[in-house]
Formats: sequence, C-alpha cells, structure tokens
Amino acid sequence: MTPNKLSTMTVKVGLRMILNHLMCLIVSLSVLIILPNIYGALIAQACNLGILLVMSYTYVWHIGDDDRNKFNYGHIKRDLNRGLKAGLMGYSPFLLTALGLLLCKGGVLPADFIKYYRMIMSPFMPFNQVIMPTTLTVAEQSWGAVILSALTALIVPIALWIAYRLGFNRISFTDTFFYSKKRGNDQ
Repeated sequence: MTPNKLSTMTVKVGLRMILNHLMCLIVSLSVLIILPNIYGALIAQACNLGILLVMSYTYVWHIGDDDRNKFNYGHIKRDLNRGLKAGLMGYSPFLLTALGLLLCKGGVLPADFIKYYRMIMSPFMPFNQVIMPTTLTVAEQSWGAVILSALTALIVPIALWIAYRLGFNRISFTDTFFYSKKRGNDQ
C-alpha cells in the first residue's frame, strides 16, 4: 500500500465514520425518546456499537485481506499497523472532539462545548448520558467521568487496528460462526 493508498483508505474510513455517526445519532435520539431510562440507554448503546464497529470493521478487514495478497506477491511491505494508522487519521476529528472535552473540563474551552461533544460523539451518547448526567455542568462533572468519556474515542481506531490484523491473517469470525462444518451423525 503506497502512501496515496493509505490516504485513500483514511478518507474512506473518515467518510464511513461520519455516516456511522449520523446513523448512531438517529438511533440514539429515537430510542432515548421512546425509552428515556437506563434500559433505553443500554439498547441504544448496543445498537450504536453494532452500527459503528460492524460497518467499519468489515471494510478494514477486507483491506487487510487484500493487502495480504499484495504482500504475498511482493507488491507491498508488511505493516500490520495500517489499520491503526487509518483509524487514527480517519477518526481524528472525533479524537480532537474528545480532546476538546478535556480542555472544556480544564476551563480552556467554554462550558457549552459539552453540548456539541454529546452530539458529535453520538455513538456514545447513551453511555455519556449515564456517566455524565445532562443536569450537571461540565465543571460539576467528575474528572473520572470526563476522562472515561474521552477514552471512548479510542475504541474505533483500536477496533480498526484489530480488524486489519485479522484480515491480514485471514481470521474471519463470519467463516468461523456461519460456515464451519457441523460435527455429528450427518457426515
């Protein structure tokens, strides 16, 4: 994969993340309006993680699989961190938003930033509502809750790193769960 190919992958990952975040925002708001309690937050968070991780995981897994073939024929050098690089670069606007939350808590950014943070980090909106209640201002939130909320932004780049490595090694959960032979009397 040439640097140009990495930048193409990064742009595609970034665009998928924006689309995923919009879908997660719709799911979060819909579920939390219907069930404005902890059960609604759990359902919305499970749906959001499914949307966010599965859609980006499969894309990066296939790139890792393609790169394995290119590596076998000597077209590219082996770099198992390409998924992490693309994940960090493609998800950088959201990582900067998480950094902004920490700066907001530190008093560098205005207190209203937390409203924008909640909307931008929509896949984790239900989780953030549980650990950082909307009734409290950012100054009243605990540092632990703010740091934990900011750390959620690292979930996606780590998942993409794992997806690329698994794709490069051709380890597929789909093949394992759905296409494995059943053992028993019918063989």
